[in-house]
Amino acid sequence: MQSTKTVLKSLGVTLLVFLASIGLAQKETVTVWWPQSTSGETAQCLVDTSTPLFNEQSEGYEIEWVLQPPDDNYRNLIRTAVVAGSGPDIIATDGAAFTFELASAGLMEPLNSYVEQYGWNDLIPSWALGLVEIEDSFYGIPEELESVVLYYNKTLFEENGWEPPSTIDELVSLAETIQEAGVIPFAHAYSECIPCNEWIIGQFLNHYAGNQKVYEALTGQREWTDPDFVEAMEILGSMPGKGWFMGSLENFFSLTFDDMHAAIGNGEAAMNIEGTWHLGTIDLWFGDAAGNENEWGWVPVPTRDGSEMWDIGTGGMWSINAGSEVKDGAAEFMNFWFQPEQQALWFNECGFQLAPVEVPESAFADLDPRKAAIFSSLTKASAEGNIGYTPWTFWPSKTDVYLYTEIQRLYDGQITALEYLEGMQTQFQEEFEAGETPPVPAPGGSN
Repeated sequence: MQSTKTVLKSLGVTLLVFLASIGLAQKETVTVWWPQSTSGETAQCLVDTSTPLFNEQSEGYEIEWVLQPPDDNYRNLIRTAVVAGSGPDIIATDGAAFTFELASAGLMEPLNSYVEQYGWNDLIPSWALGLVEIEDSFYGIPEELESVVLYYNKTLFEENGWEPPSTIDELVSLAETIQEAGVIPFAHAYSECIPCNEWIIGQFLNHYAGNQKVYEALTGQREWTDPDFVEAMEILGSMPGKGWFMGSLENFFSLTFDDMHAAIGNGEAAMNIEGTWHLGTIDLWFGDAAGNENEWGWVPVPTRDGSEMWDIGTGGMWSINAGSEVKDGAAEFMNFWFQPEQQALWFNECGFQLAPVEVPESAFADLDPRKAAIFSSLTKASAEGNIGYTPWTFWPSKTDVYLYTEIQRLYDGQITALEYLEGMQTQFQEEFEAGETPPVPAPGGSN
């Protein structure tokens, strides 16, 4: 006769087999730490939408999110955890530079086997997959794809018979015409965000000198004092002193984002060079919401020869903790997250910006046609490699800080464009020789 203990043990085994057979066996948990750089509402929507979808379709894993504030404390928290061999399974950092730091220290898992398993080299453009590449190993996938465009007050343009520019010469000539008409050419003011100066610096370097020259400079093959870079900075450096940015140099240095967005919305200013992130709030400044009857339009930021180019930037990066005990589950969730149909869902349901994945145009069917055209063009340019380089993604960190802080001395006439670029070259060379420059993909477009 069997003992009670033996019977209970047998029943326990039978129960486990039964639970497994009906899909109720214990799943392993995959944790994600995510710096919550988006709005709280968007972040919660992403968590609430993705969690049940993944958990229902995965046979062996379930996802658990931990939202973190996107500040230096988060970086320190990640460092402390992964060095100790703990931390989350998926590490979402605030950018490629921090991911590169952790990967260089051996704290991130190489993704090569998962790239092959899931075909990520077909899903993710080579420039994006190679953002954190060390000795032929890949360590991260960009969370967001972003760029910069030229917004303009369409109503104001139509009333004055102005045409949106496609070349930098046309941009400069149009700004002169706009100012003569008593309108501010550009709604630019960065007193609340000194680093935001780099939005337009990167545009002029790429779009005047060309993405090939910028690539060569970022990879140490060309100096930042190249005549084309100097000419680009001479053009940009002269603009604030002419009153083209919010009417005066003083206004440019002191006014707020609300001031500049209100100015272009109500027609006091005509144009604004800003990122795709502005699409989330641009409608607040035009039409009924702003108490005016104006509409906005957009064109790609003009280039020297009039050809189209998109400067590419990324938000955070997703990687796998080298100390994770569920690396396969982490890779399974990353593969789920970055599929085009899921990206379209996050975009449409939660308003989350797309990753560098080519999403079908049908995903934008219910979107404002202007916004749909921007995202469609951006994802197409990304897939084709027709890219320029945003400073916050591709410049080494100290050179990036130099870029947006010292530009103010160029704007107020303390230094020349050549002196500004000589300083940038000196700082860049130090980081380049120290091996502190991030990987830079070669451009694949025609510029």
